Amino acid sequence: MPSQMNVGDRLALYEDRFGQGDALSWDYDSQLAEILRELFEAIVEITGAEEADPHLLRIVKPIAEDVGESADDWREALDLVVPGCAERWEVGQDLSSLELYGRYGVVSPEMAPEHRPARIENWLKRLEEWIAKVEPSRVVSSGRIPEDVIGKVYNLALSRWNIDRGEGSVDPLSLSLLGNVSEGRVRNLMAGADKVLENVGGRASASSAIAWLANRRDFFESVWQSNAEDEPTDHSSTDFEQVVFVPIAKDSSLFHPGLEKSGGFRIGPKGQEETIQGYDAALERLQKMPKAYWRRPNASGNSGIVVEVGWVRFERAKLFEVR
Repeated sequence: MPSQMNVGDRLALYEDRFGQGDALSWDYDSQLAEILRELFEAIVEITGAEEADPHLLRIVKPIAEDVGESADDWREALDLVVPGCAERWEVGQDLSSLELYGRYGVVSPEMAPEHRPARIENWLKRLEEWIAKVEPSRVVSSGRIPEDVIGKVYNLALSRWNIDRGEGSVDPLSLSLLGNVSEGRVRNLMAGADKVLENVGGRASASSAIAWLANRRDFFESVWQSNAEDEPTDHSSTDFEQVVFVPIAKDSSLFHPGLEKSGGFRIGPKGQEETIQGYDAALERLQKMPKAYWRRPNASGNSGIVVEVGWVRFERAKLFEVR
């Protein structure tokens, strides 16, 4: 569970990323190889193959050596590119660092903590400038590469940086990756009168993204400020199984176990209410709703429906004391 993973756990998960099922969806190496292929072909056309080919081969020949192959032509070497090869190149190193930060919320523990904020900003700035110059998405529009992974890594890292600072906004795709849901679901949460995420020009505000992600167990909360690989994350200081995120209404009332009636918990908006047996099952159902609604008695003891304005972290044992 991400909330229980410390820096060392996340670094190990990142190092093992090439063995994961979604490895190809993060293959910016092939995209970089196609960009080089395009640029190298242009150089050959300008200077001639006899002049250019030996120098171009020298640049990419180490790729073949990395995978235990030999190449006598730079085109052959580029054909051998696999995920991980790009770390030989400066922009590949920046992409690797930003992927680690964007996906898992960590940076290399070898970096001094006081230097990390400036380094993250520098990675983002350099990659933004490089993207503006090179336009890496063009090899996607040409059909040679299925997805602009470079743009995805940049946007994800930038979105996490905005969330970490509580400023700016987050694009829907990046927020879906952070929360481990579909992009379509995020867009639904940004639409309608009861939207959960504040829509700012087609993007979610960082403040609303923070509130939503607080209830996502699959979210890797940023721990890049930590200085020790084995240091527990904030959530692991208390047994996570004893901590839950619960909805809170405008009047500060919580959805708690004491609201159960003989038939169970009444949840859902007016006209669409349902009765759920068991607190955990009812809470899980509320978490899946675009907006959580539940019944609770008011100060006069009359039952009424309230709607969430946010989610709060609560120790499970203390929830049973709420009345």
